[in-house]
Amino acid sequence: AHMLAYRAAQTPDGEAFSYPEGGGWAKTTWAEVHERARTYAAGLRALGAGDEDRVGILAGTRVEWLLLDLGVNTAGCATTTIYPSSTPGDIQHIVADSSSVVVIAENDTQVVKLQEIREQIPSVKTVVNIDGGGSDDGWVITLADLAAKGSEWMADDSHESLDDVIARITPERLATLIYTSGTTGKPKGVELLHDCWLYTG
Repeated sequence: AHMLAYRAAQTPDGEAFSYPEGGGWAKTTWAEVHERARTYAAGLRALGAGDEDRVGILAGTRVEWLLLDLGVNTAGCATTTIYPSSTPGDIQHIVADSSSVVVIAENDTQVVKLQEIREQIPSVKTVVNIDGGGSDDGWVITLADLAAKGSEWMADDSHESLDDVIARITPERLATLIYTSGTTGKPKGVELLHDCWLYTG
């Protein structure tokens, strides 16, 4: 989170990423990336995700995955990776083993998998659906809902600020849980600290 803020401040109009969109390529700047990451981070805090709480991302490779991963880390939480090809049983194991409190799903197809195992993953307070809709009971919300909650959270000064949250993030804090494929048994979570991502050799 600190390095993202630094990069956005140094080169706000610089191209951060390019990604496929509508048959062509779209681009986003570091300022835009920073803003979206902070909005998603605030949305996660609004959902009750706290320091080092795990947030699962059940999606394929896409720009939203990256932006949400940055948002999870900006929120002081830890990303839990889940392959989109995972079966409901494997998803249940990973989500339960990591005690994820929020799971971000790519679309309605992935949401259905989570709904099938909802009773077995009681730690999950909310599912965020990137491409699809929400649910009547509020367990599933849209990505736009997450952003709206983030904007509201940042506008409310009755709680700590996102900058206060970021200030507590140290290199020793958990950043990511990457699960093994499970070919030799149940998938096992490998802990990556912020220091792991910052290491340059």
